[in-house]
This record gives sequence, C-alpha cells and structure tokens, in this order.
Amino acid sequence: MYRLKIIFNLKERKKISLIILGIFFMASFELIGVASIAPFMALVSNPDVIETNVYLSAVYHYFGFDSTKVFLTMFGISMLGILIISNGFNAYMNWVIIHFSRMQGHRLAVRLLKQYLSQPYLFFLNSNTANLGKNLLTEIDRCIAGIFLPGLIALSRLAVVVFILVFLLFLDPFIAVSTIVVLAVAYGLIFVSVRKKLHRMGVASTNVESARFKTANEAMSGIKDLKLRGKEQEFVDRFAIPSEARAKYTSISQVMTMLPRYLLDTIAFGGIVTFVIYLVASGYSSGEVIPIISLYAVAGYRLMPALQQIYASSTQLKYNLPALDILVKDIASFDGEAQFLNKQASSLTFTKELILKNIHFNYPNLDESVLKGLNINIKPNTTIGFVGSTGSGKTTLVDIILGLLSSSQGKIFVDDVEITNKNISSWQANLGYVPQTIYLIDDTIVRNIAFAIPDKDIEMHKVVEAAKLAELDEFIQTLPEQFHTSVGERGVRLSGGQRQRIGIARALYHNPEVLILDEATSALDGITENVIMDAINNLSHKKTILMIAHRLATVKECDVIYVMENGRFVDSGSYQELLNRNEKFRKMANV
Repeated sequence: MYRLKIIFNLKERKKISLIILGIFFMASFELIGVASIAPFMALVSNPDVIETNVYLSAVYHYFGFDSTKVFLTMFGISMLGILIISNGFNAYMNWVIIHFSRMQGHRLAVRLLKQYLSQPYLFFLNSNTANLGKNLLTEIDRCIAGIFLPGLIALSRLAVVVFILVFLLFLDPFIAVSTIVVLAVAYGLIFVSVRKKLHRMGVASTNVESARFKTANEAMSGIKDLKLRGKEQEFVDRFAIPSEARAKYTSISQVMTMLPRYLLDTIAFGGIVTFVIYLVASGYSSGEVIPIISLYAVAGYRLMPALQQIYASSTQLKYNLPALDILVKDIASFDGEAQFLNKQASSLTFTKELILKNIHFNYPNLDESVLKGLNINIKPNTTIGFVGSTGSGKTTLVDIILGLLSSSQGKIFVDDVEITNKNISSWQANLGYVPQTIYLIDDTIVRNIAFAIPDKDIEMHKVVEAAKLAELDEFIQTLPEQFHTSVGERGVRLSGGQRQRIGIARALYHNPEVLILDEATSALDGITENVIMDAINNLSHKKTILMIAHRLATVKECDVIYVMENGRFVDSGSYQELLNRNEKFRKMANV
C-alpha cells in the first residue's frame, strides 16, 4: 500500500478503482458465456430437453416460441451476442488497462525528471547522470511493462478464474475442488521453485543495466580520445559483459514465464479425457455427457490462458520488483512536490554593491572547508578577476555567487538585500554565465543562443544583438542558413572559439547586469583567446564582469584581481600592483 501511495496520486488510485470495477463486469460477461454453453449443447443434442428443463421451458413459453428449431436458432444468436459483448468488453478493458499503464509510465517519467531537475546543483555533483538516465528510461519502463501492466492483467484474469471456479463449485463441488487443487499445486510448486532465482536475477539485471548505460555514455562522450588511442574495442568489451548478462537474465526470466504452459496443457487435456471416462463409467448417456463436457471444455478454454497469464504476471512482478524499489526510493527521497524557481524578470537591483561576508563552504563527506571566511565587496560595472592554483576554491566561489551552491556559513548581500532561497531566482535573473566547456544541443545556432526558450518566445533581435556583442555575427553571415545552421551534437561542426562565442552570446541574450566567466578561454589558442577577450573587454564598465582566469594575460584589464590560495584571499589589487609586490603572482604570470 505504501508503494501505491508513492507511485499513484489520489486521482490515479480512483482510476484504478474504476478499472477494478470494470474487471468484475468483464468477469461477469465471461461467466455468462461459459454458463450458457451447457444448456445450448443440451438443446442441440436433445431438443426435447425444452420440456424437461425448468429454465428452458420457462424461457420457451415466456417468449411464445412454437418451434424448437426457431428457439434453438434464437438461443444460438443470443449466445453469439453474449460472446460478441463479452469479447468486445474484454478488448475494451484490455485497452483501458494498457492505456492507463502506459500513460502512468509517461506521468512517472515526467514526474521523476521534474524531481531530478528541481534538485540543487549539489545533487548532480554527487550523482551519476547515467544512473539517473537509466532510472528515467529503463527502470520506469520495467515498472510499467513488468509490474503495473502484468499486475492489472493478472487481476483481470484472477477475477475470471474465481467467477468460473465458483460456478463450477456450484455445478459439481468434487470436480471443481479437484481442478482447483491440481492447478493450484502445479502452478504453486513451479512459482515457489523459481521465485528466489527470479528475484536474484531482477536485482542483477538492475546492476548490469546501470553498467550498460554508464559504459555507453562514457564511450560516446570520450569518442575523440578513443579514436586517437585506438581503444574502441576496450569499450566494446566493457559494454559486452553487462549486455550479455542482461540478455541472459531476460531470456531465463521469459523461459520461466512460459514454463508451466506445456505441462498444464497436458494436464488440462488429460483431465478432460479422464472426466469423459468418469462420466461414461458412471452411466451417463451421450446426450448428457456432451453438454457437461462442452461446459467444462469451454471453462477450461477460459481458465487455462487466464491461469497462465496470472502465473506469467507473477513471475514478471517478481523479476521486476527491484526496479519498483529504485523508483519508489527515488520518488520518496524527495520532499514534497517538485517546484522550479521562477526565473522571471528580476526584482533585485544591483546599483550599489555586491557583498560576500564571511563565506565558508564544505562539500559533503569532506572534512576540510573549500572556502574559509571570504569577504569581498564588488561595485557595479567593474571587472573582477579571480586567480589561483587548481583547488584554491575559485570555481566554488563562483558557484556560490551564481546561487548554485549555498554557503555553509556567511551571507551574500546585493544592495543591502540578503540573498536567500526566497529571492535567489531574482538574483540569478541578473546573471549571465560562461563556463570553460560550453554545452551545445544538436540544433540551430539561434536555439543554442536562446537556450531552452520555446520558439514562439525567442526574440530574434536579442539573438542578433547578443551575437554581435560576442563577435559572432561575421561568422554567422558566412553560413548558408546563417542563424538557422545546425551546430551538430555538442557543437561538433564548430571550432572551439566558435562554440565559446555562442556560449558568450547565450549568456548575453538576457542582457544580464553581471557576466561571470569561469576559465572561459583556457581551452582556446592564443589568437582565438585574444578575439574573445576583445569581445569581453568591449563590455568592460558597461556590465559587472567576474572572471576566473587560467592564464593571467586574460585578467590584465581587470579593475581588481583577487589571488586565492587554500580557500582564502591572500592578496588583491590591479595586475601591475600584484606583479610588483607578489612573488607567487609573478610566477603565475611567468615574469
């Protein structure tokens, strides 16, 4: 019940209740179809039964029939009608079950993606994105195709089995009980013998699925290095191991699902033959045997597939339950309904100063602080540089200014307003960010600059203006489709400088007050870096610019440069001031 409450909301649980009600109606139609076969066959084999059977006689006289042939014909047509209605409703209920299950898969995938994306940035630093993708694309599908859908199908078949067995109990308790015992023992023994193995394989399948996603993702992401080193086969071999294991587990589980069918078909056919021998030996005439055998044959025809589906669904449930555990754990681990920060126009103005006061930060599971009591005042329209060795805390500081990380201690003020979780989105609306590696989607230049904005809301004049500021417009004019040129996956059709300029244009599209660059030119050659730095310097004193620099040549024009070491500011000043008095700075500058 706990799992149901996690996976299904109240509205969805009400839909399940309606589906269950429909299942009982479906079982009732099935029962009517089975129950009507005996009197029909009795009538076919001996028309005189109309006078000896109380129920047939009552129907015959109530409707005023005067011919047994006409009565038999109408009886047959009525049975055909019941069959059509029963099968039609059965088909409708199967569609309802399948549609509900698949739509639930869609809703769960959207819900889980929303939960993931609503988590703080630190969540992604501590998570493997291949596993998150696996949960969204594979584990949810396993839950739907291997748990919810089989569960509802098993419930519908169970209702049919119960209705038919109760009817058979009413007709002949001995035969019905014998049937129940034989079938229950046969299916029960088979299921008990395989359920533990199914569960173990289900857990193992989840693990190898994670390995498949992880290896495939790593191979595609590192394709340039693989090609360079000629190590493609290594990743093929790594992928083949979990892929083969998954194929083995899936095939074994499917064989176990089909296993009882052949045995039980033999038992069912043998049971009918034995039953015929029993009836003949008991002195029943052929006219009496045919209706009874027809009834049990039709009942068996309905029962056997239903029982097989119940068993198959049970094995699928057992095999796929580990996927449900993952899904329930992920959804339950997030508190409340996922909410995104509203990135509307900023209500926080930046006209006086940005103050970072006594900022400390610790990453989880690390004892030593990454930032240790940082204090800084930044005036609007100034250009500030942060330099220091790798691991000194530069990127962490920028992530805190961006609002992606929350400081362990200390406060941030913008124009005397403290930045909190309530107004962080208003502060972020002021910011443009250019990372060292620009992520480009496999789409056009315009959609990469106006990143994640619906086509109908893209303002083309802003795209053009941002491209000009990023010194990108001349290059775009040389392209056949200009702004509508596709850049390829991760911008593979562009040079590093062109990708970086698209990143700068993306950051400038919203006309931010503060532009933050995290080693945005460190991967570029000197000429390309100079071009991009010219574009950035053209914005100097028009916007507040904060930049982390790998090469000190890029911070020469900064108003103030802060030198960081072990999470602290150890010096600050202009480029020339630091060059004159700070030996470490001179070494970094290679002077």
